[in-house]
Amino acid sequence: MRFGLVSGNINFAGSGRSIVIPLAKALNKAGHEVYLIDVSPGLSSHTTDSETSFHVFKVGPFSALLRQPWLVGKYFTKTKRLPWMTAYELNRVLHKLPIDVVYVFSNVHVLPVLLRAPLERAITVINLIGFGISPDRGGPENTFRFQSEIFSRPMWEIQACATEFEYKAYKRVYEELLLDPRKLQFMPHSYDDSLFFPDDGVVRDRKQIVYPVAVYPRKNIEMLLEVTAKLANITPIDVIITGPIVDQNYFNYLQDRCIELGISQSVSFFKGRLNSGQLADLLRGTDLVLFPSFQETFGIGIVESLACGVPVLLPNDIPALRQFNSLKGVHIVDRVVDSFVEVARNLLGTPLFHNEKVAVADEVRQQFSNTIVARNLVIACREAIAVRQKLRDLNWEGLYDDQPFVESMFQRERSHEST
Repeated sequence: MRFGLVSGNINFAGSGRSIVIPLAKALNKAGHEVYLIDVSPGLSSHTTDSETSFHVFKVGPFSALLRQPWLVGKYFTKTKRLPWMTAYELNRVLHKLPIDVVYVFSNVHVLPVLLRAPLERAITVINLIGFGISPDRGGPENTFRFQSEIFSRPMWEIQACATEFEYKAYKRVYEELLLDPRKLQFMPHSYDDSLFFPDDGVVRDRKQIVYPVAVYPRKNIEMLLEVTAKLANITPIDVIITGPIVDQNYFNYLQDRCIELGISQSVSFFKGRLNSGQLADLLRGTDLVLFPSFQETFGIGIVESLACGVPVLLPNDIPALRQFNSLKGVHIVDRVVDSFVEVARNLLGTPLFHNEKVAVADEVRQQFSNTIVARNLVIACREAIAVRQKLRDLNWEGLYDDQPFVESMFQRERSHEST
């Protein structure tokens, strides 16, 4: 099969590094052709990954302008037109590529494009996570906000929920809208199982704790610093926050807080970006991962840590993380500093043996490795293709004529604005 994976940050950290690329690698390794389509702002580019044979395309308003200068005076002067231009470019690229499946990883870059782009050429899978409608991002009223736009679109054959909590919440939406429940599937994000695996790592005199997150307020790093201050009085420790720094003011506050708590020598921040291989090497030498975040939509850093055989300490009040509660190596505590300190002290005092690390990694691999998730995705897509072929004949021929097509898209927007 031929897959087009669409995301807004393929070349960056977050979902690009940890989710889209691992899935692309697994699909490619299994013999499927893969096209990565980056719809984040920027100039047009087309490259081939150095380690695999999948292709990378970058589309957006700027690539539209490079090909269609006539758009400048007509549409580019209004910022709200940019999603339409990106939607136009996305459809143009998709119609020229010989793809069977479009898998859209939703995020802030993709949402306005996706709601305007008539993705009708191939089987379409939309990953609901990242829309800002996750149930732990404001409750059910936020979940239902986009229901008319997202759930009722017949072109999306599969709507994938990355967490069990989301699946249950969206299932209620399906029931209310009387939609086909077969379209809604639990399809978790995955990690690269060729990079994240257990090892004994380097033996150190000091215990090492890692928090694999970007630096901004909702990650609640100040709580980690308070836990560190108390643990440092019990045992020598090094604490590493992997970065990158998203909020400079918050980072400055954290540095001041380290000075106040007297732990500046124990806490390190990676100010750049770790690639997946570097993060995996760091985790293999880690004794414990603390995760006091206020908000998570999936928690890929948790999965990657467990895949390296590292125990993880989680708060008990984030719904999306409940799917990890029963996994080996996961420890759940109240969101209280002393609770974190007590459990962390016990875990640091009783490190896992190698066979225990392997058991932790094996369990998470069976559910979240990119090999397993890619296999399940292919099965789901083949079933969806069979259903579609029964409903109508697929027409894979024909390309959009550029100018009339984009004119028709903007005409629809003007009609919508007038009403």
